Amino acid sequence: MKQFTDSNGRDWSISITISQVKKLRDRCDVDLVADNLGETLQQLGSDPVALCDCIYNLCEDQIEKAGLSPEQFGEALAGDSIDAATDAFLDALVEFTPKKKRAILRGVLNKLHQAEDRAISAAMTYLESNEFESELKSALEFGPKSTDSPALSASTQDR
Repeated sequence: MKQFTDSNGRDWSISITISQVKKLRDRCDVDLVADNLGETLQQLGSDPVALCDCIYNLCEDQIEKAGLSPEQFGEALAGDSIDAATDAFLDALVEFTPKKKRAILRGVLNKLHQAEDRAISAAMTYLESNEFESELKSALEFGPKSTDSPALSASTQDR
């Protein structure tokens, strides 16, 4: 079982079993044992609502015991808690995977994390660059640059 903490400080455990896989297939149209698992994980990674639906279904018994509605659980998933829940989900998926394929899945997930880190680093470098600052400044400069503009002069004369 893998654990995460929601934004209200509540701890949740995720365990993936065949029963849970069937539940996700039936309720969320997510198949964790299909040949296209990479595509499925990519879709979940780009759709936090679908991912949180899966996490809700995996934690449903705990949520009911805590007396929370699905909406209350969802309200507590934001920002860092989504990252924590995602990590717990992926770690539970690795644990669920049979031993012979587990190393492959863990390797794929490590490569995905590395690619994500590189993309974030590149984006931050760009944001801190003079090129970005120049493009932003150009994009924000619109309209007449001075009050000598004929359009501006005409509009002020009508008053």
